[in-house]
Amino acid sequence: YLNTRLSKDEKEKEIVIRLLPFSSEHLSPFYKIHVHSVKMTNENGDKQWKKFMCPVGMGKAEKCPFCELANESRQLKFENKEDDALYKKFSSVEFMNQSKNYWLVRCIDRNHEEDGVKFWRFPDARNGDGIWDKIVALIETKNRRGVEILDLYEGKDLVITVKRQYDSAGKEKMVYQIQDDEKTRPLAQTEEQMEKWVNDPMRWEDVYTIKDYDYLRLVAVGEFPVYDKEQNKWVAKSELDKMNKIDKESEEESEEEFSLFTPEQKNNDDGDEDDLPF
Repeated sequence: YLNTRLSKDEKEKEIVIRLLPFSSEHLSPFYKIHVHSVKMTNENGDKQWKKFMCPVGMGKAEKCPFCELANESRQLKFENKEDDALYKKFSSVEFMNQSKNYWLVRCIDRNHEEDGVKFWRFPDARNGDGIWDKIVALIETKNRRGVEILDLYEGKDLVITVKRQYDSAGKEKMVYQIQDDEKTRPLAQTEEQMEKWVNDPMRWEDVYTIKDYDYLRLVAVGEFPVYDKEQNKWVAKSELDKMNKIDKESEEESEEEFSLFTPEQKNNDDGDEDDLPF
C-alpha cells in the first residue's frame, strides 16, 4: 500500500504518484469501499485505532459483527428515545460501529517504482474538502484546459504534499495538498512496462484482507483475537492466557506432589515393580 504517514520526526513530506485504472472492468482510478474504524485492544492490552474492510459492504459475506452491533444500537436508540442519556449512548455506539465510506486508488509510487503497483486508501469527506474531492477537482480543471491527467501516454503525475498541523485545541491532523506535475509524461518508458503495471494481477483483497467473522466479533467486544490451533478457531487472548495459566498451575501442582516422595519411597516403588511375578 502507499504509505503517506509521517514518521514521528517528520513535519512534511512529498509523494509523487501516477494513477492507474482500478481494474480492466473498472477504468476509473477511484473505487469506493466501506471500512470500520475501531479502537482495538492490542496484544499488550493497549488501545489503538485499526481499520477493517466491511465484509458486508464489500460484498464478501452476509454478516458483519460491527454492522450487527450498529443495527442493534439503532433499534435500542429508538426504543429509548424518551431517555436522553440512553438515546445519546446508543447513538454513539451506532455511529462508532457503522461502516464509513473510503476510497481506494491504484497507483505507481514514482519514488519507489521498483515496488510496482500500490493501493492508496483514504476517507471520503462530508465537507467536500477531502483527498478525493481535491483530485477530482484537479482532473476536471485540467480537462477543461485540454490536459487529460489520467491519459497513460500524455497524462500527468500527481504531487501529494502531506503536512502535520495542529488546531487551536492542540489536536494533530494531517493536511494533504494535491497538485499535478508540471510536465506530461507517459506512465512508463516502454510499452512492456506500461502493460505490466496496468495488467498487474494484484487486487485490493491481497492488500486489505477481509477478516474472519469470529475475529471481528472478538474485536467488536474489545478483545484481542489469537488463533488457537487446538480449538481450530479464533479466541480472545485474555481467555487463552487464563487457560494457559490454569494449565501451568496444574503442571506445577503435579510436579510438587511428585516431589513429596522421598528417595527411599521411590526406590521402594521401583523394588516392588521388580518383585512382580511376570
